[in-house]
Amino acid sequence: MSYELKKKIKIIENKQYRIKFLAQILSILWVNKYSKLFKFFGGGEVLDDSREFPHDWRNMPLLFRRNIKNWEFILLWWISNVNKIRTKWLYKYLLPKARKIVTRDQFSYQIANQFRDWKIELYQDFATEIIKKFQNTKWQKFTSDKYILINLNIESLIPLNIFKIKEFCKKYPNHQKIFFPSDMNDDYFCYYRLRKIIPDLQIYDWTKYNLSQILSLFYNTDAGIWARLHFLLPLKIYWKNFQAIHYADKIRKVIWN
Repeated sequence: MSYELKKKIKIIENKQYRIKFLAQILSILWVNKYSKLFKFFGGGEVLDDSREFPHDWRNMPLLFRRNIKNWEFILLWWISNVNKIRTKWLYKYLLPKARKIVTRDQFSYQIANQFRDWKIELYQDFATEIIKKFQNTKWQKFTSDKYILINLNIESLIPLNIFKIKEFCKKYPNHQKIFFPSDMNDDYFCYYRLRKIIPDLQIYDWTKYNLSQILSLFYNTDAGIWARLHFLLPLKIYWKNFQAIHYADKIRKVIWN
């Protein structure tokens, strides 16, 4: 990143308001000190009408209407299908005003193209470049030679998925079972649930390793069963046997296409 670009980027402190509603009112009235900054709206589901109201409709037009009015924002990543009337209204209002739209899958690109036909880019997930970069690194094994990786999150913690993991482990009877917690809070809860059916399941504390070592864990594994998108990506890119636990449409769109 160039020095000139770094000077333009401002780090915003993660300060929580005691009264969240008050912070939202300040944003609506444009008195929030960050209201004039250019915005990048992104994420796995930057626009997703499967969320509960108001997250699928109200938040952007109200909280960031100054940015929308002045075309001072960019949309990044996944745009869901139009399933509700208010979603169609939102897309007709929001998508034409974005300075640029960058999608990471063909489905999102096609949806955005229904509402505008200019400055839409289709680009691979940013994590893909990082994962590929370490393919030429001297990989370091720091666990047993034969192991499989497991992950489950709160959204996918249902009996059917627990059963799938149990059956997946049966295919690798002589392998060490390693649980990789993506979220160091929620996923720990899932780990303890899985320990009840997989007694020899061990947890991996990724905070003790650097990025190269973490990716080497994926590079040297024999297989994995996973719920989170960005940990399915290295399994896919490194040509590992894996099974995806579908809890969000983005997994089908990015992993299987």
